[in-house]
Amino acid sequence: MDPIPSESVFKKREKSVSNDKCADCNSLCCHDLVMAIDMPKDIDDLNSLIWYLHFESSFIFINDNVWYHMIRSKCRFLSKGTKLCGNYEKRIDKCREHKPPNCERYENWYDVLFDDPYKLEEYVYENKIIKEKSFTKSSNKKNVKKNK
Repeated sequence: MDPIPSESVFKKREKSVSNDKCADCNSLCCHDLVMAIDMPKDIDDLNSLIWYLHFESSFIFINDNVWYHMIRSKCRFLSKGTKLCGNYEKRIDKCREHKPPNCERYENWYDVLFDDPYKLEEYVYENKIIKEKSFTKSSNKKNVKKNK
């Protein structure tokens, strides 16, 4: 799966804010549900993030050392024809506050992006975010069946 937005959008990224800040943007901000998440602290946390990535429209990304879960999905209020908000006057604060130049159109919004669970796992272990799962002697005893 290609990074979201696509490389073609990155190539067209504006370097400065135009007078019509959102003009010709295709509403990039209205195509993703992004939630800050905790960095994985153990194997259970990592397994949860890996599970998120089993879904085609799900991504994990890191920006300025903050971890995020992104689900690629268009806002229900986004007009197909005009690509404008059909709920503009009643939109919530989260939408009101998200505006240029601090947006997907004008800024790089991730440092690292994952759509592959194996790449995420590799990254976590290579960067020593968590230690690899290790078994103590006592935990091994619990999992071993004894033959009598």
